[in-house]
Amino acid sequence: MTQAQPIEKTTPKIEEGVFCPACKKEKSQIVRLGISGDPEWPVYFCRHCRLRFIKPKFDNLKTYYRDEYRKTHSDTRGHSSKNGESPEETALDRFTIQQVASINSSYAFKEAIPAGASVLEIGASAGGFLSHIQDDYDVFATEWNDEDVAFLKEHDMQVDNRDLPDVFPGKKFTAVVARQVLEHQIDPVEFLEQCKDKLIGGGWLFLELPNVNSALASVYGLPEYLDWYYHSAHITYWEPEVVGSLLSALGFEAKIEPIQRFGLLQAAAWITRRADFNETPDAPPKIIRHKHPLAPVLNRLWAELDRKYRIAMTTFGTTDQMRIIGRRREI
Repeated sequence: MTQAQPIEKTTPKIEEGVFCPACKKEKSQIVRLGISGDPEWPVYFCRHCRLRFIKPKFDNLKTYYRDEYRKTHSDTRGHSSKNGESPEETALDRFTIQQVASINSSYAFKEAIPAGASVLEIGASAGGFLSHIQDDYDVFATEWNDEDVAFLKEHDMQVDNRDLPDVFPGKKFTAVVARQVLEHQIDPVEFLEQCKDKLIGGGWLFLELPNVNSALASVYGLPEYLDWYYHSAHITYWEPEVVGSLLSALGFEAKIEPIQRFGLLQAAAWITRRADFNETPDAPPKIIRHKHPLAPVLNRLWAELDRKYRIAMTTFGTTDQMRIIGRRREI
């Protein structure tokens, strides 16, 4: 397994009074200065559990995601690299891209969790993932963004916008889903404990989150990519072994699967242009979109190169994401 190296942009130093969000131990190491939009904000590396993290720029998680997050983060364009306003995006826009981006996740979920289960998705946004599984499961959603909550209700989704411990009082679920959520938590341990409290004994926890060992973050060493990669909404940055150890300590048996959501074109864009490429996750590249006799041949060629790239990233352990399917121990 390739591991991200702790030294990146600045001379490492130890800072007292900084506690790791996961293991709660002190004196973490500063490994770089600079996150998206703030070149002086430090990134820390816990010398005890290997977690990377930043200090949050906001005090109240719910207020931030209800009122501020969508001003600079969109599903269609990602996060702003200069703290500028993101383009206007509706709940329907988010739903459309979430449907495409979550199709492979829904296949993995259906393969792991028996049909008919009760499922709670945390941070469901506009419901793209739930739309794939709602015919086979009894689905519930939590969401803080008011526009997304209204959209879910309009489409007959059961949704609760309260804090996680208070949602759907008295109800336990067969599966809890948190896709691209753990890295946003100020206290990831407390969050995972709350997920566990919502599960029946033997229930499933289905997580997806970025992998800090991804090739662009840990191998290529592109300063422009790292300046973009670390940003204020992602407080923690996980290696598979770190999140696996934490889940085991919290009473889960977990299987961790590397997944490569973005393809060869995004990597090439960063390597050649030092800039992001607006690629739909999990979609094979379609280079030639107009009609031409050579279009099918060349598009197949690019798709094959993209497939080989994704296989290589999986083999090396340098995928951009990981999927975790954990089960709560009954005893």
